Amino acid sequence: MTTTSGPLTTSTWLGIPRAASGAGVWNDPALIPLWYGELTVCGVTHPIAVTLGTVAHEGKRMTASGTTTIDRYAFGITKAKDMTGRHLKITSEVVAHR
Repeated sequence: MTTTSGPLTTSTWLGIPRAASGAGVWNDPALIPLWYGELTVCGVTHPIAVTLGTVAHEGKRMTASGTTTIDRYAFGITKAKDMTGRHLKITSEVVAHR
């Protein structure tokens, strides 16, 4: 489990589920790879699932990118309705070094 924090957000990542064979789910074309976790914004926590788009491994470096959509109203963020929509698409990239 990994936890990261910012000024208004905290995310806790529970990991990528594995197939019965022990392989990562992205190795099975019948499954959509998801990264499950929790996102806390302004003190409100909700579970989220990030759909992985790419996973790459180069030497001692691994990168993964994915997207999810959150309902900002679920986190109590209802101001600035004219500036952005209710549902926000978030894209993230994670880089890990061994």
